[in-house]
Amino acid sequence: MARPVGLDEVLSILDRCALAHAVLDLDAGHRLVVVERGGHALGPFDAGGRSTLWLNPAAWRSATAMADFAAAGNWNIGGERYWLAPEIRFTIRDRADYWGSYHLPAAMAPGSYRLGAAARSVRLDTEATLACFNPEGDVVAVGIDRRYRPLANPLRHLSAADQLLDGVAYAGFEHSADLTLRPGSTDGARVESWTLAQLIPDGTLVIPSSEGVEHEDYYEPVDAAHYRWAAGAALLSVTGRRRYKVGFRSPHLTGRLGYLKALPEERAQLVVRNFLNDPSSDYVEEPADRPDCRGLSVHVYNDGGVFGGFGELECNGRTVGGAAGSSGRDIFAFWQFTGPAHRVRAIAATLLGAGAVAAAGF
Repeated sequence: MARPVGLDEVLSILDRCALAHAVLDLDAGHRLVVVERGGHALGPFDAGGRSTLWLNPAAWRSATAMADFAAAGNWNIGGERYWLAPEIRFTIRDRADYWGSYHLPAAMAPGSYRLGAAARSVRLDTEATLACFNPEGDVVAVGIDRRYRPLANPLRHLSAADQLLDGVAYAGFEHSADLTLRPGSTDGARVESWTLAQLIPDGTLVIPSSEGVEHEDYYEPVDAAHYRWAAGAALLSVTGRRRYKVGFRSPHLTGRLGYLKALPEERAQLVVRNFLNDPSSDYVEEPADRPDCRGLSVHVYNDGGVFGGFGELECNGRTVGGAAGSSGRDIFAFWQFTGPAHRVRAIAATLLGAGAVAAAGF
């Protein structure tokens, strides 16, 4: 396993490589680092400088490694990244030859963001024009306006808040994304915001859902060792050692999901994402071999080790274009709790459901 990269080293490498960034202060001494190139959010880093989200060791070995990484056009430095759906139409020219025809447009990643920082928020904005394939012909010209700001503890008004949070460090932020179709977009233009939090294995994703929740496999079918449904939730193991990617249909979901991870010395961490899951939206991202297979508002990716051995918790925004109109805003919340395992377990039961957390074996 690669050694962890701390906040001081991250800031030093960014400075030495002249990569513009801003630091957003969160609760309990946590800090979020927002990088202009690629529009990634790194961290949150705790008071000791440890990152919650995965950082790509290939990029963060040294300033030289980062400079070479960026010069080669690589984008995946880790943290939370922002993508545009439907990826399948922007990056794949031939669905029958997925990897052979894959090409990531530079306008999508790393993009050309402009970074602006205020006392309690960070802004990233850009414009992008993307040609669509399979079928060809559509053009998506879009303006993107993203904002990060701290979020208050969602448990603070509970009568049992003091007991639940005793000894627990909280950090939270909001990531809002405004999408606007610009002149030059064709009538068939459809686009969605897509946030992807890159996770450090090993842990369990708990996705509250109704029984019979539908999922679609994108690569090899997810196996029983990594996925099951129990006690009102889809449960997925994030290991970074066996590739799978699954999408879940929005009517079965609640818009809240969490990642549970055990830490040394009987401590634990919970990361929760909260967003507007809207079954009336099209959610136009599709598996390569199933055109028009839509309605998937949450995706989970488990790397097989080829790209660094991480997981991804992915939430889609609502579709913009067509009957949905030419603009829209989505808000993605990130809540993090770190502390004694029994306290984190109780918080997870509150936010995700006691039965689901128990079924996860946490």
